[in-house]
Amino acid sequence: MGSLADYVPIDTRLYLELTDTDALGRTQAGAALGRVLGWLAAEVGPPSLEPGATLFESGGLHEGSVITGAAGERGGVPDSWAVADSGTANAAETFQDMLVQALGLSSRQAGLLVDGPVAVAADGWQYLPSGVLLARPRNPAALEASLEDRRLPGPTDAPVRRYRLAFGHELTSDGRVAIVGRGQDGSDLYSRSTQLLRSARGLCLSDLAEFRERMAEIPAGAQGVFYVGTHLRSAAGEPTHEGWWALLAPPVRSLAVALSYDDKGLAVETTGYLRTADGTLGVREPPIESLLFLPASTLAAWTSPIQYVKHYDRLKTQADGMSRFYLDLLEWQMEPDALRKRLLAHLKGDTVVAVGAVNIPISIGWPADAQEASLPVPTVALLVRTDEPQEVLATMRALADNIIRLANLMPGDREDRRIESMPIGETSETRVFSVDLSGLFLGMAVRPFQEALQLSWCVTDGHLIVGTHARTVSEIVQARWGAIPLMPAEAVQQAMSRQRPPRRLPDRVLVAQPRAASAMIDSWLTHVAAHHPEMLEEAWWQRMRRRYWATQVQLGIRPAPDMGSGGIRVTETLAGWPAHGRLEVGDRIIAVDGRALDPERALDSLKIRLAMRTREDRVVLDVIRQGQARQVTIPMPVTPSPTVHPLALLQEIADLARTFQFASYVAWHPSRGIVQTRLDLRLPSPRVSPAVVRSPEPAEPPSSDTTGTITPR
Repeated sequence: MGSLADYVPIDTRLYLELTDTDALGRTQAGAALGRVLGWLAAEVGPPSLEPGATLFESGGLHEGSVITGAAGERGGVPDSWAVADSGTANAAETFQDMLVQALGLSSRQAGLLVDGPVAVAADGWQYLPSGVLLARPRNPAALEASLEDRRLPGPTDAPVRRYRLAFGHELTSDGRVAIVGRGQDGSDLYSRSTQLLRSARGLCLSDLAEFRERMAEIPAGAQGVFYVGTHLRSAAGEPTHEGWWALLAPPVRSLAVALSYDDKGLAVETTGYLRTADGTLGVREPPIESLLFLPASTLAAWTSPIQYVKHYDRLKTQADGMSRFYLDLLEWQMEPDALRKRLLAHLKGDTVVAVGAVNIPISIGWPADAQEASLPVPTVALLVRTDEPQEVLATMRALADNIIRLANLMPGDREDRRIESMPIGETSETRVFSVDLSGLFLGMAVRPFQEALQLSWCVTDGHLIVGTHARTVSEIVQARWGAIPLMPAEAVQQAMSRQRPPRRLPDRVLVAQPRAASAMIDSWLTHVAAHHPEMLEEAWWQRMRRRYWATQVQLGIRPAPDMGSGGIRVTETLAGWPAHGRLEVGDRIIAVDGRALDPERALDSLKIRLAMRTREDRVVLDVIRQGQARQVTIPMPVTPSPTVHPLALLQEIADLARTFQFASYVAWHPSRGIVQTRLDLRLPSPRVSPAVVRSPEPAEPPSSDTTGTITPR
């Protein structure tokens, strides 16, 4: 039998097919994939959320999470943050449970529906709620018999039969294939797919040459395939939603993904056709050896062809006003273009970007009864080769001096910032330099995480290492010396062991320790639940959203403070914005929803009152127009709240990451215009342990002693 792609239209953009859902429950990796598939299937589930409805029922990721409704209801996060390690729970059953909730099926009916190949298709990422689920049941007659009481009117001998499901869904079957979705106006994907099912032959995704080419490149034995292609029905200029891909590979016109999983882990191989045939990266030599000598505290690291001079030139060309002032201040008392000539031009080859973690002390409670605890926070470091180490070191010192001058311009900032110099170890002459930048963003909600913010750097072994914390930079140096435990080499080894040609070096490489990252996320969530329970409430996130909107354009006016009146005078309204056609030039705004503007800070209070308006869909302004007071009602766009609580989603990410010990990713170009990638996710093994360089006295990660010298504990 053919692929289920025979039953979706030729212009379908997203297509995911699994050949056997029963296989999902046989391994941990399959269980993790089943959870993702269940989420995709549930995305085409209930279209709205009611107060008190669980996220699990509504297509969210975390069973038991609750959407906040009226006052007094629970917040939108799990009651407990304690999560057991993911075992080999039957993901096929989890997938079926999702369908039970999303479609109103019984467990038996869901099992009959998805006991064979299944697929999810959509017109694009933003069209997932109007996507379709396709299935080829092993016993379609039994499935239809179980749905007989839900059959919609139609001829008894019709070749295609329709059944009513929950939440506006339908199931259409021809006795071999079943399609589930919501019919709307005849042009939706469900209507177009069922028309293919009824017709003797129509243009389907399998007929698309680009789809066939991508499928031909899928490795043999893959248990699932995922296709992302050009959406032929999309309007010109529609966003392509490919930012995630552009981080690690160039933009593609079409992409096929092969999914393979066993008792060792999950492998995801992709092949893509570039938007422009000459857009390849060329032959590169990423510094893979640097990935072999990273500290055990590294959460993720990857190679990236950062073009420092090009980015700097673009920044200087586009800078104006205050941006130009800050750039000039960074080069104060330097020769013209010193950063370009004496620093950036001496950085050679690809960069290694490393994400690590450091524990920082934080204060809990009010000063009177404050307690000190520690919390791990992420850090970032860049490692790149340099051909002029001493000149780069001197320029970094001058740059840091100017950053201190810039920091001292900030209102209320302390003036005791200086460059700290700390030796690595007791005998080495290599030093890490750093400038404390904590406290620069006092008004930010993430201030505790900024207590670890430092500009830190070191030049050693022909490389410049720049990071956001001195300890991270020091650990990278010591790892390169073999003085502290290293990040396990399994991740790099699996990245380099590809099963298909070419055998040449890849263009980009990423390695990670997802389980270690999940432990850090768990510590954040535990801290939030214990010390900031208000963040568990939906109202807290609503306030954060309103504060954000208070900094954005809301009415679409060009305002001018009306001196002495405490109001805001309208000098222009912008077409396409709410105020256009409702406010007039010369109107003086004096109040929002009956609340007068603050005469001392009229513009700020206008923004805040608009963001905190009584009703989200409209605002009532008190204005003075031609000397007469009047009220003007202005409809406002309603911004939908996220259907998943951010902390619940973060918890689910941690749960999924905890499943895997190592991860690796590689991208390479087998031929002109083609890019291929491979993602490997490896399960924990009792035999896996951090790689340690043997020495008479194994060293541990460094810490800062009371003298400010970094030494091994």
